[in-house]
Amino acid sequence: MNIVGDLLKIYAERSPQKVTFYYGADRKETWKEVNDRVNSLANALYDLGIRKGDKGIVMFHDCPEFIESTCALQKIGAIPSPMNYRFVSREIEYQTNNSDSKVFLTEDLWLENVKKAKPKMPKVENYIVLNNPEEELLDYESLIREYPSKEPPEVEVTWDDTAAIVYTGGTTGMPKGTVHTWSEFPPHLEGLLGAALKSLPQMRIPIGGDFTNNLLHRPLVGKFLADPGIHKIITNRILPMLRGRIPLEVKIVSNFPLFHMAFFGAGIESGWLLTGLVTFCWIKNPKFDPIETMELVDKLKPVALAMVPAQWYRLLEIPGIDKYDKSSLLLLGTGAGINPKKLKERMFKIFPNTMMGDGFGQTELAPVGTIRLDSSAQIDKIVDRSVGIPLTTVETKIVDDRGNIITKAEEIGELLYRSPTVMKEYYKDAKKTKEAITSDGWFHSEDLAYLDEAGEFHIVDRKGEVINVGGEKVFPHEVEEILESNPKVLYACLLGVPDEMYGKIPVGMINLREGEQATEEEMIDFCRDKMSGIKRPRFCVFVDEFPINPAGKVLRREVEEKFKGEIKEGYGRWKKKRK
Repeated sequence: MNIVGDLLKIYAERSPQKVTFYYGADRKETWKEVNDRVNSLANALYDLGIRKGDKGIVMFHDCPEFIESTCALQKIGAIPSPMNYRFVSREIEYQTNNSDSKVFLTEDLWLENVKKAKPKMPKVENYIVLNNPEEELLDYESLIREYPSKEPPEVEVTWDDTAAIVYTGGTTGMPKGTVHTWSEFPPHLEGLLGAALKSLPQMRIPIGGDFTNNLLHRPLVGKFLADPGIHKIITNRILPMLRGRIPLEVKIVSNFPLFHMAFFGAGIESGWLLTGLVTFCWIKNPKFDPIETMELVDKLKPVALAMVPAQWYRLLEIPGIDKYDKSSLLLLGTGAGINPKKLKERMFKIFPNTMMGDGFGQTELAPVGTIRLDSSAQIDKIVDRSVGIPLTTVETKIVDDRGNIITKAEEIGELLYRSPTVMKEYYKDAKKTKEAITSDGWFHSEDLAYLDEAGEFHIVDRKGEVINVGGEKVFPHEVEEILESNPKVLYACLLGVPDEMYGKIPVGMINLREGEQATEEEMIDFCRDKMSGIKRPRFCVFVDEFPINPAGKVLRREVEEKFKGEIKEGYGRWKKKRK
């Protein structure tokens, strides 16, 4: 058994001419072409001495070579560690050394920082670079041309083997390598399917008219769709039988970063590899380009468009967005961050007659823990900050600081998960693994959440980022959303500054939109009638740019370190006023 090898061979044999990747509108790869290229690269890696259990860095922007490299490593039993291509040399060095990687696959676009880190990465034996300009490094396409496209030496890869080591965003300290086994992805796919089917009878969907909705709303149909046994049959029997036998291209234009677990786990390992149904479409620009994204939608006519909330904000601001043909879209995908009600309403206004899938989870899962479906036919049913219901293969509970289960609606505690989709461990860190996963299998998410009366989860903030002001808890995300509702503000970040009187006081870090100007008093006054006084920023610091992670989230710890001088100055100014 070889999971990647067996599946790619099935798709290449049954649907050799079916396109599975579009890179821009002019480059495409069929299943046969993908399998041939993966085989050639896998043979090259094997000849270079890469064996089962060895690790390799995969550092590309959203392009076919990312998945080719990942699959080539996995075909010979090696373990990919996807890397953020925005990393500077220090970060590249850390992940490469921490993961014990022996080979580094990347592209010329990121070579400057890779070369800076190279002298401090002694375990790496070979660098394989797309569009390689350096003689001492191996060229990606030359290896594919040089090595045969026959299947590489057969290596046993079972469901219990490690599929990948994916690193966390480092929002609570140094990034940790999350070890994911192949066994996580079938129940992840089953849980996604189950939660979606379970939600449909409670909705009015804009596809299929009254006949479809009347059918879905019948009690027997609802009971059938909610049956876990049906979800298992679809996932474990029907989908395997259909692999490679459906010629239809289910095109998805996606701007989710491929290295982020939100897409790596849900998109590649679950959706693409296990089903063979998905055709991914990517823009060519390594940076997110909303105009190029809509041009691709216009040309390729996809059924789905998937992005993180920060990208949706930018896309909806495109002048003349209605000139693009959006009629093919049936599904809007979002996740990897909270998508507020106002943004969802704007999305449905621009993209009518669609459904929306909003996934929430984290790198330590496979990755989705909860999902919410919304419909353009029921905009009034959107619930602000709700992340929906758990996957049907995921157990959840909310506990207080003592570990007691909270049953009362809207009482805040930490969200815990137990599921076969939880990671195996943190790589080489038994202590942190033991702290995160209890002896009976519950994973501490460190997300503060509550359940509403309808049984849906609402995320409040990260446990370690709550600000204790005079004995009262202030949740930064709540204040940040209010600040960001100001039309002048692009991003906001609330930090806690130590104070002898209150313990900590909140400070508003503000990144204004281009061309805008504002004063500290103006920002504080804006908050006055929108929140209690304990939550309001005591002073503000204006900055030109925030450190942002791939999901569009402001990295609070990095903000605090980067602007500590400005924060200290602002605090001194505020103390003088207080006196």
